[in-house]
Amino acid sequence: MSTDPINPEDGTAKNAATDSKATATAANDDEAKGTGAKSTEAKSTEAKSAEAESTEAKSAEAESAEAESAEAESTEAESTEAKSAGADKAAPKSVWAKDADDPSAATDLVATLEDEIADLNDQLLRALAEAENVRRRARKEKEDTGRFAISDFARDMLGIADNLHRAIETIPDAVLSEDHELNGFYQGVQLVERDVLQAFERHGIVQISPLGEKFDHNFHQAMFEIEDHDAEPGTVVQLMAPGYVIHGRLLRPAMVGLAKAGPKKDAEARGATGAAKDGKGPSGAADTPADADNGNGNGNGNGAAAAKGAKAD
Repeated sequence: MSTDPINPEDGTAKNAATDSKATATAANDDEAKGTGAKSTEAKSTEAKSAEAESTEAKSAEAESAEAESAEAESTEAESTEAKSAGADKAAPKSVWAKDADDPSAATDLVATLEDEIADLNDQLLRALAEAENVRRRARKEKEDTGRFAISDFARDMLGIADNLHRAIETIPDAVLSEDHELNGFYQGVQLVERDVLQAFERHGIVQISPLGEKFDHNFHQAMFEIEDHDAEPGTVVQLMAPGYVIHGRLLRPAMVGLAKAGPKKDAEARGATGAAKDGKGPSGAADTPADADNGNGNGNGNGAAAAKGAKAD
């Protein structure tokens, strides 16, 4: 195996070449670093410039907004002042506002205020009274509605009660004593009539039977007049149909026949009138002053009463 001899000059040349390459590489690195530094510095400068421009723009916008706000506030203040001035001109000052600064008008001011207070108190009392009247009327209407709601139904039931009473009156007593079966039926009808009248009373419906009473146009209806020497004229002597009231209010008037003066009473009345004209009583004797005063010159007063009754007839 052969071995080449080492040449010292070749090693030196190789070392020189290697050093040259290293120097070139270092130079290139330094150049690249310088370029990158310049680029970074340029970018930083641009960023700072952009930030400054943005700050200036924001500052300008803020100044513009403040100016607009100040202008709006000024306009609103002017409008408010104008409205206040218009209101002051439109609304006149009250009595106490005009005279508050005038000591001499203090008495008149107090009197005016007292009059206004009295007027307001009067209005309040009237309003309270009206409200109480409304409540009272509403309560009464409610009670009346509850009490008289069955009036129409009750009025229809009166015919049934009348027919039951007519059925009882049509059976003579002589027949009842002979026919026991009919007597039992008669008593059953009487029980039904009694139950109907008791049911009426439970609901505030009361029967009116005015036989022997004076005629009352509020509760009676006159059907005819008959001569009756034993009763005063205008007295109820016959009852055609009883009347009814519901809680004191007329439901149906009683249909009645009235007594009127007969020929005998007319003659007595005419005789009493003649005696009164002669200035003598029934005995033919002259009236005493006391009798004359009591009877107005018509005897002992009986003649005047008879004459008054005849005139009423």
